[in-house]
Amino acid sequence: MRRHRAVGMTLRAIVAQLNGLGLRTPKGSQWYAGTVRKAMITLRKSNTQHSSSFCRAF
Repeated sequence: MRRHRAVGMTLRAIVAQLNGLGLRTPKGSQWYAGTVRKAMITLRKSNTQHSSSFCRAF
């Protein structure tokens, strides 16, 4: 997600890709711009690669 954002993808474009690939949030929901934003903030704070599928895909 961070790489996509760094190259200028909007949160909505990232959401469209995640949902288009059938990837779900850790809680099993579809993605929304706010969910992607929160996930990116969490990843930035932890400064480590999260092991769930949404991070491996991006």
